[in-house]
Amino acid sequence: MAKLHRILLVVDVYPPARVGGATVYTVNLAEQLVKMGLEAEVLCAGSWESGEAHFNGMTEETRNGVKIYRIYLNWRKAPAPFDYLYDNVTLAPVFREFLLEHHPDVVHINSCLTLSARVIEEAQRLGIPTVLHLHDFWFLCALQNLVRKDGSICYGPESPWDCQRCILAGATALRWSERVMPAALQRQLFTVAGRVAWVTRLPGLIGMSGDMERRQTYLRQLLEAINVVVAPARFSLELFARHGFNTERFIYSILGFDTAWAAHVQHTPSLSVRFGYIGNIQRIKGVHVLVEAFNALPANVAAELFIYGDPTQDVTYVESLKARSNPKIHWMGVFARAQLPEVMSALDVIVVPSICHEVNPTVIKEAFAARLPVIASDQGSTNEMIVEGVNGLSFRAGDVGDLKAKMLVMVNEADVWTRVQDAIPKLKTVEQEGLEMKSIYEACMREKAAVNFQLH
Repeated sequence: MAKLHRILLVVDVYPPARVGGATVYTVNLAEQLVKMGLEAEVLCAGSWESGEAHFNGMTEETRNGVKIYRIYLNWRKAPAPFDYLYDNVTLAPVFREFLLEHHPDVVHINSCLTLSARVIEEAQRLGIPTVLHLHDFWFLCALQNLVRKDGSICYGPESPWDCQRCILAGATALRWSERVMPAALQRQLFTVAGRVAWVTRLPGLIGMSGDMERRQTYLRQLLEAINVVVAPARFSLELFARHGFNTERFIYSILGFDTAWAAHVQHTPSLSVRFGYIGNIQRIKGVHVLVEAFNALPANVAAELFIYGDPTQDVTYVESLKARSNPKIHWMGVFARAQLPEVMSALDVIVVPSICHEVNPTVIKEAFAARLPVIASDQGSTNEMIVEGVNGLSFRAGDVGDLKAKMLVMVNEADVWTRVQDAIPKLKTVEQEGLEMKSIYEACMREKAAVNFQLH
């Protein structure tokens, strides 16, 4: 068997672009693989929403020893925008040429959000082993987070039409059809229309109308042909099994990450309890629940709230929150990754108020690395990470009163704060993650070699 040499990591975006948990993991792993003497290359999107054409070329650069290849796209210019979000036919020859030229031993996918799952198909056609990390629910949900547009939680697709109707919620075409035609005819109309490319490019339908049945079938087939699927949360593994996926090749493994920065955290004293939120400022992240809960605290409570995140992601949402924030809520904006120790040093408690299912969220591990207790909603895998009253506190997702009560516990009961801080668990390091993934890559290569031997 050939020796492991080069790994291609596929992710939606890469620094200096705005990053989420999947990107942070990819950066940490890629740089660790390089330290281990392996070649790590990253394939991601550069710009995704601009450019004269759908495909606008590729650039190459190197950051900290990692070679990064950025594909520039304008998804709105795709022949069939919705369908190209999950199967980008235009990029098929680009992916194939790239794989043939670079000869990766393994393709490790961390997100298909921008480049689609077509890279998986091309790798499988060429006989290159594939590994997938389930950082989110994109393979089940075109909206990625299993949250309906009305804010309610979904536990996975019931039918292609249910998913199509969910994505179209609020669209003028859907509201009109609900008024003038029976449900069966409405379903037939949108199912047929979603298979007509020019219709799916119409204003009000772009990115929302498409062939949902094919999306579900195509992604299921690809996922079940992947060599190893890593689920960082038992919740994810169980959810995919519940929806009939063959999970024989799924393994459960929490995410390791870089903790070296935490040695620079030096907690500063304060007369008030400083609650912190770090992440995307979006409704599905429940920031409004946190703001309302903090506003509901008695005026004489010695507490402050610091909110870190990009205010431009949803300007209307952010402005509405700022308008009803009290003076003890501070909107801090974004910060560079290098400033994380400084940010954590000036906080006392991290709050994770998500109303969406979370998958081993990075911010909880960052809080633990900084020796900060966490208050988190009881969604997704946060229940797997937070043991109530032992290493943190949990509250019912979306419940302002319950979150307020848990914040008061942190303010008023110093023994709880100390006990929780002392019980923060040991974290899986990026060094451990690198060794584990190297073992998985090598197992995939051995499997490929065994298949090739049998064929000959």
